[in-house]
Amino acid sequence: MTGVPDEEKVINKKPDNLFSGVSVENLIKAERLPAGEWTRGMVIGKKDDGTCGLIGDTGFDETNVWAVVMENKKLDAEGFIQVYFSGEFNKAALIVSNSFDIGKLVIPARKLSIILE
Repeated sequence: MTGVPDEEKVINKKPDNLFSGVSVENLIKAERLPAGEWTRGMVIGKKDDGTCGLIGDTGFDETNVWAVVMENKKLDAEGFIQVYFSGEFNKAALIVSNSFDIGKLVIPARKLSIILE
């Protein structure tokens, strides 16, 4: 009878508190956005002066990623929209400006607990 190779042995470990859960919680809050058509899944950036816009539009890139729009909403003037400030998101379902590479957001967004997979 041959022994089980070390790499195939199952190690029984005692439970600990290293993992707090199976997913990142969604933190939802309202954010002030400019007038326009906002669609669920749009990734927004926020500049130092407080203005927000769609990632990939002029002045909005991976350096100022901020949140993900939660709801479809048309704003006739500046107003508030519910956004996700954290959570796990499907990269393929997120919306950015057509010319922007969403892959550039993975690391900066992670710092905000926005996980893109």
